[in-house]
Amino acid sequence: MNIEQFAEQHNLAIRRDDCGDVMIQGKAGSISQGSGGLLSLTLMFETPRKWNASRRELQEAGFVLRQDGDTEGVLAFDPTDRKQSRLAIKVAAVRKPRVLSASQREALKNRMAAVRAGKVAA
Repeated sequence: MNIEQFAEQHNLAIRRDDCGDVMIQGKAGSISQGSGGLLSLTLMFETPRKWNASRRELQEAGFVLRQDGDTEGVLAFDPTDRKQSRLAIKVAAVRKPRVLSASQREALKNRMAAVRAGKVAA
């Protein structure tokens, strides 16, 4: 499974980084294409304590440690393993995009038109 299929399966937004590589961005890290059918989870925390606690939790779930730094690291995981996939999304703090109904979309469209016309304060 590649990163695009993973993102579609879990309803996640994909982006391109500065190099043009496809990735799923979260607050604490990102998910990107790894090697050998695995995906790569890159995490960056403020403190060593957060990194070490997350690393231990992920390794217990079957993640493979690829790089280990003081407050950051890279782990590989199997995207077909449901438990690992959910844990990767949770630990990286990936937010799912907002899905709007047709009526919600129309209401937002009308509100933005009013704001642009200067009739309603933002």
